[in-house]
Amino acid sequence: MTAISVEQAMGGGRKEDAELSSCSAVGASDHYVQPCWCEDFLMPLSEGTRPSAKHTEFVSPKLEVCDFEGRGRGLRLAVEAVAGEVLLVERCTFECGSGAALRALAQGRGASAEASWGAVPRELRHRALALQPSTDEPPEKVCGVVPLRAWARLDVSQAEQQKQHQGLPSAMWLGKAALTNAMAVATLVENSDGLRSVEALGASGGALFALGALMNHSCAPNASRIAFPGWLVMRAARPVAPGEEITMSYIDVRKPLHARREELRSKWGFVCRCERCALEEAVWSAKDAEQVSRHWERFQEMLARRQCEEADLARIVSETSRLTDRALERHLASCGADTAGESGDSEASTWRRLVREATGLSSDQRVSLCAGREPKGQ
Repeated sequence: MTAISVEQAMGGGRKEDAELSSCSAVGASDHYVQPCWCEDFLMPLSEGTRPSAKHTEFVSPKLEVCDFEGRGRGLRLAVEAVAGEVLLVERCTFECGSGAALRALAQGRGASAEASWGAVPRELRHRALALQPSTDEPPEKVCGVVPLRAWARLDVSQAEQQKQHQGLPSAMWLGKAALTNAMAVATLVENSDGLRSVEALGASGGALFALGALMNHSCAPNASRIAFPGWLVMRAARPVAPGEEITMSYIDVRKPLHARREELRSKWGFVCRCERCALEEAVWSAKDAEQVSRHWERFQEMLARRQCEEADLARIVSETSRLTDRALERHLASCGADTAGESGDSEASTWRRLVREATGLSSDQRVSLCAGREPKGQ
C-alpha cells in the first residue's frame, strides 16, 4: 500500500509548475498546458469519477531510455531535475481491472485476445509491445541511449507485425505483461479520524502505463508517482543529477529489509541490492532484524484495522528507533575497529571518539542537527 496526503498529491511547488508549462508535450509543437491537480485529478477521486481527459501527455525532454548493468533497461536524466519537478504525465496504456481478472487473463482465461488487445489504443500499442512480459524473460536491450520522447513516438507497425508473426500479442501475453508491470490505481480513502488520504491499493484495480513501467525499483527512490484512473503522474522526489537513474518503489518501502526482498523476489524475481538494502544488510544483526520484523507486523495489524491506540504506536516507534540506533552504533564501531587494523591506534582512537560524539546526542540535539542548527548542551 502507498499512502500520501492530499497536499502531497497536489504536488505544491508553483515554481516547478511554471517550468512545466513552458515544456512541449509528446508530439505537440505548442506549449504544454499543465493539468490542474485539484480539478483534473483530486476532485474526480472525491466524486467517484475519472480524471479529466482534456489535458495531453507530457514527457520531460530530460528523460532517456538506456541499459543499466545488472538492472536491465531503465530511465535516466540527461539534465538535472529539481525536487517536485514533473517528469511524466502519461495516459493509461491498458486498464487491467481487478487482480483476479488480471491473473485470469495471464493464464489464458477470461477476455478474448481480440477484445484485450483491441482495448489498447493503436497509438499506444508499440509501448506495450516493448514491455517485459514476465520475470522469466529479459527485455530486449536498448541500443545506446534513446530520448524517452522518441521512444514514446516509435513506429508501431514493425514491432506489431513481428509480434503477430510469432502468434503474439495474445490475451495471455498482454495479461502477463500487465501482471509484471501494472501499477495499483489511487483512490481517496476516508479515515476513521475524518482525514482523507490518497492511497494506492491492489484491491482498487491496476493499470498499465508503458512509459512509467520502464522505471526500475529502488528502496530509496528518487521519483514519486501516483497512478490515477487513466493517468500516471510522476515527479522528482528530490534533486536528481544528470546521468542518475530514475527509480520508483514497486512496494511499500517502510517494510524491513527481509520483507522487502521477499516481496520483490516472489513478485518480480530479483533481489534488491540498492544502496539502502546494502546498508541495512551490513547494519542489522539477525536478532535485531527479527525484533524489527515483529514491530512491523504489529504496525500492519493496526493498518488493517485502520485504527490504533496512540500509546501502542508510540511504543512501536520508540522501540524501533532504539533498535536502529543500537544497530548503527554497533556498525560504526565495527567500521572503526576495521580502521584500527589498517591505520594505527591514533586514527582508531579518533574514529571511536567521533562515533561516541555522534551517537551520544540527545533527541533534541539530533533534531537541531537535522535542522541545520548547532546542537546545544548535553
